[in-house]
Amino acid sequence: MAEINLENAHALADRLLAIEGYRLAVSGSFFNEFVVHVPGSAERIRARLAEHGFQVEDPAGLRSLGLENALRFAVTEKRLLQEIDQLARVLEGV
Repeated sequence: MAEINLENAHALADRLLAIEGYRLAVSGSFFNEFVVHVPGSAERIRARLAEHGFQVEDPAGLRSLGLENALRFAVTEKRLLQEIDQLARVLEGV
């Protein structure tokens, strides 16, 4: 199960980093959670994801840590690769 978490999180990270303007907020390894700097308003992007059924943590907590325009993504073994692709497609259209 842990291997699937790891694989899914890294699959999502790879997809997001292929989109212009997205970059990891922290270098180094991660398990199933990671923070990405996003182009533009994190709140707007979070709202767009919610419109498509994806729940992402409120970026206010990251802002309080000095991470502007950032979102935290967590991926578990329950996510299918098709869902990961769908999330990335939503972000490509933002």
